[in-house]
Order: sequence, then structure tokens, then C-alpha cells
Amino acid sequence: MQLRRVHIRNFRSVENATVEFTPRFRTLVGKNEAGKSNILEALRHLDESHILTKDDLREVRQDETPYTEAFIRFVFTLDQSDTVAIAERLQSLVHGRKLSDVAMLDGSTDLSLAEIVRRIREGLFQAILLSRTKQATHWKLSDSLAMNCELFALVDGAKAHVLIENAQVSAIPGSLYDISVVPEAARTSFRTATFLDLSKMISKAVTERVSGSLPDVVFWQYSDDMVLPGKVDIAEFAADPQSCEPLRQMFTLAGEEDPAEAIDASRARSNGFRNLLNRVAAQSTKHIREVWPEYQGIELSLAENGSSIEATIRDVHNVYDLSRRSDGFKRFVTFLLMISASVRNEEMDGALLLIDDPDLGLHPSGVRYLRDELMKIAETSYVVCASHSVFMIDREHIERHLLVKKADETTTVSEANGDNIVDEEILYNALGASVFEILRARNLVFEGRRDRVLFQTALSRVPKEFAAAKALKEFGTCYVRGIKDVPRVTPLLDLAGRRYLVVSDGDGPAREGQRSFKGDGAWVRYDELGDGTEWQTAEDFIVSAVLVAASMRVAAEDVPAADAAMLAIPEGPGKLSAIDKWLQLVEKDRGKRKAVLSRIKEEVFQSLKTSHISQEYYGVLVQLVNVAEGTSTNHQPPTS
Repeated sequence: MQLRRVHIRNFRSVENATVEFTPRFRTLVGKNEAGKSNILEALRHLDESHILTKDDLREVRQDETPYTEAFIRFVFTLDQSDTVAIAERLQSLVHGRKLSDVAMLDGSTDLSLAEIVRRIREGLFQAILLSRTKQATHWKLSDSLAMNCELFALVDGAKAHVLIENAQVSAIPGSLYDISVVPEAARTSFRTATFLDLSKMISKAVTERVSGSLPDVVFWQYSDDMVLPGKVDIAEFAADPQSCEPLRQMFTLAGEEDPAEAIDASRARSNGFRNLLNRVAAQSTKHIREVWPEYQGIELSLAENGSSIEATIRDVHNVYDLSRRSDGFKRFVTFLLMISASVRNEEMDGALLLIDDPDLGLHPSGVRYLRDELMKIAETSYVVCASHSVFMIDREHIERHLLVKKADETTTVSEANGDNIVDEEILYNALGASVFEILRARNLVFEGRRDRVLFQTALSRVPKEFAAAKALKEFGTCYVRGIKDVPRVTPLLDLAGRRYLVVSDGDGPAREGQRSFKGDGAWVRYDELGDGTEWQTAEDFIVSAVLVAASMRVAAEDVPAADAAMLAIPEGPGKLSAIDKWLQLVEKDRGKRKAVLSRIKEEVFQSLKTSHISQEYYGVLVQLVNVAEGTSTNHQPPTS
């Protein structure tokens, strides 16, 4: 079960807002008092134990009619394991007939109960503000559904026995029975079941699954009480490791999940306890250095001192208690020992991590390292942080950010849904700054988001024979929303006096856009970078087997009549054209084919790996370096 989005309605200053969790790491950007903390507080109510109060309701404005609904609705997508669990639970309530044999109707279409279960793609968890209650639920089933078979339910207040696997058992209210398991003498205790009976059972199965699968919620707010203390009583810690959570996480990082057992075992060996503490401290030191490279000279130390473990920080000059370090240092190290270590120890998989101003007291470089660590955490968890720092902005993934504003005491949330220089400037303006202050000297402007995803993924691991392509890591990157968007974005780069190169497809619209381009930078198409190969789109650089697999997955849902045996995708250019021709065999509507193609492309690029990219693309990147450096014979480099 994956958290997909959250709808917030009439909560505190928020009238109506949606937080999407694609991507899984979201940064709330806005000035003081915009309402970022209210968004975090709303998300915190995924925790069933977090109490709703009357103060959570938004104040009605003088010019509006009192509202009748107020909620925080968490929407989850159900995966195959969820569907299987729901089906198994439902089957436990239907006796004498398999779900696949329970005939149903959707309008005039025949289907089975098993098929209806597979249609349920989302589960919900809601905090109802007006009643101050929380509940798991699901979207209402279609009104066109109806039963097309006969099942029986126990009459209210009746008691009877049924035959299950040749044994007499008591019939259970809320279950349904096939006539074959109801003895003739007991049939007066049963009535014909209705679709309402069945829908209640479906609801029960879905809500039980949702309730049992809710992610943990971790609301991180630093306090000095969380800092690793200078002394920890050994006996108290062994009796209750959670009495000092930072130290417990340090032990777990070192592979010691039971500190008491590890301490007892080490006592049996000469110098065993000293060696244990050294190993635990060394693993935590390694973790801090990996996440915060600026502090390679910092070392955590644990030593036995009487009945206590003495914890200190050692640098090149002295030894200190952690409590004596700067506020920013304490905050970051405590975060690494309490949260980051917990993630490394696989104790927060799938959790929702909420953080308000995690960057307080940190130097700009420290803020960036913290931001990067939050990105890593979001690989296995969901992360939402609120920040006032321009250094928390991820220039490489503008789509991670949510812009939070307040007007007339009402908070609004909007997506930064285009990773280009215009949206980036909007984000910086929201924090009282400008993107022009930190623009790189040389920049690449890609025609679309997928082009940039391809570029970034490829540069994450460059084969040795194409090492020259690594020079592109020094370039700033952004993308536009198609050829028509280029003239909207490049004037900002012209105004800032930055060098840039537009990189586009090799199709007709790109050629026309290139001919009419009036900016100060240069423009190059894929087909101009291929040593004679007519590359057209980013998809041409994807290994054919990856495209075939994605096409099969999407077609199975959207175009089930498509024949896999008829799909042939070349290893060279023309991959999208080949897929479209395959779709034409069963789908003549151009608009529908376009939608399916779009889904196939998203399927590929949302989980793109370097192994999915053809070697030819790295050759294109080397040619791109030559163009940018002015060594290509066919193109001029970007002007100053």
C-alpha cells in the first residue's frame, strides 16, 4: 500500500489543498506565517493516536457560508499484495462458493466478484474534523453494480448451523452462504442476500487491510533532550535501551540489535566491552562522515567510565561533550543518530517523516547535505519538510517543491510542476531571494522532463570509454514544456548573461523551433549528435527490452487486445513509431493511442536505471560536450 496523495479541507488556515506524494519527498516553501506548519500538522493526523481538537477547524470568513465538511483524507494505492489480502479476507466471509464464481453485473456487463476486488485500486484513511473521528474507508462502489447470483445471509437475530467442509458450524452474521452449505431444515433462518450485504463485506475487507497497513508517522522536532548525553548509565541502558534512543541506534548501526545481549556477551571477553564500544562508535562516525563530508575530522567516541558509558566528540584539537557543540552541529548529528540511523537500520521503511525547519543553525553546505540525506530517506519512506532556506531548494528536481502562500488568512498550496528556470525563480521569490544569484555559468535547456531524467540518470554512472561526458556534470540543467516553451525560458538566461545550449528532439517541430530561435544560446537536436544516426526522441536511447516490458504492462490494462507477439521495437531510432504502429493494430483512435504512449513513457522514465540506457546515448553526450566546448565542426558553442 503506497501513500499517493492527501486532500485537506477546512483544516486551520487551509481551505482546500492537495499534497501529492509523487515524488515521495516534498519541500514546503514559503515565507513565515504562510501556513507550512499547518500542512505538516494536517499530515500528522495519519497517526491514529494524534488527537483532533475543535481548534483544528478553519475559522469561517465573514463573507462565506458556513461549511458542512472538513476532513483530511489520505489516499493510498493498493498493490497486488493488498488485493490478494482483501480477496482472501472476503473469501473467508463467502462460504460455499469461490469469489470467481460469484456472478455480478456492471450494467449489462458480466463479471465476477473477484474481478470487482481487482478493480479496487485505492484505500482511504480519513480524519473527520467536525466529529473529531478517524476511520479507514474506500471510494463508493459503482451504482451500476449488482449481484447476478443467489447467496444467503442469516436473518437478524436468528441462529443456525451450516455445513462447511462436512462439519456443522454456526452461521455468522455478516457472512454470505451458498445454498449448498445451508441444510434444508435451517433455510427459514436465512434470507436472500442483497448487494448491500455484499458491499458491506467488501468494505469490511478493504478497511481492515487499510487500517492494518497504515504507515508510521514520525514528527521530528529537535530538542536538547534528544542529544546524545555525555554519560549513560550502563545498567539502565541495558535494562531499557530505548531510555537513550541515540545510543540504541548507534548499537543497531553496528549490527547489535539487542544492546543488553551485546553488552553481556562482551563482558565475557578480555577487553570485550571496550572493543564493542569502539566498534559501535566507529560505525556511527562512518555514518556521520558519509552524510556530512565536511566533517571528516570528527570522531564519535564511547568509553567505559565506572558504571557509565562516556560519549564524546573528538576533533583534531580537543574532546567535547556533544552538548557543548554549536546548535546547528547538535541538530544535524542528533538527526543523523535518531532519524537517519533509524532509516539505515530499516526501522522506518514506508514511514511518513515530517520535519519543520530542519535546517536551523546549519551552514549552507550543511543544509545541502541534510537535503540530500532527506532525498535518500525518501527512497524507502515519505518525507515532507518545511523550510525558509534557499539552500533546501533542489535545483535539479524543482517538482519536489510545494509553494505555500497565505492571502486573507487562507493558505494555498501549489505544485512547482515544471522543472524550469521560471518555476525555480518563483520558488526563490517565495523565500525573498532570486535564482539569478546562483545560476551556473553554463546551462543545458532540455525540451522535456524525460530528456532531463535520461541525462541525469546517464551521468550518474558513465562508462570509462565515454569519460569525456563527465564534463557535463558542471553544467546547470533545466527543462521546458515542449518546443513552444523555449522562447519563454531562454530570455531569463539571456538576461542573466549565462551561456546555454538548447537540446531538443530531432522531429519536425524541433527543426522549426530551431530555425526560428532568436536567443543568445545555441540549439542542437538529437539527430545532429549521432554521427549520422537519425535519433529522434529520448525513447530512442532506451534499451528495446525495457520498452517492450513497459508496453506490455500498460497494454495489459489499457489495450488488452494488443498482441505481444506483434510488437517489434528496433534497437536504433524510431522506437515510439514502432510502438504506435503496434497499437494501431487494435486501437484506431489517435487520441487514445497518444494517451497509452504517454503512460508507457512514464512507466519507463519513472524508474529509469543506467542499465536501461543504450551505449549510443553516451556517444551523444560526448558529442554534446564537443558542441558546448566549441570543438564540434557542425555547431557553434553558446555565446557569452
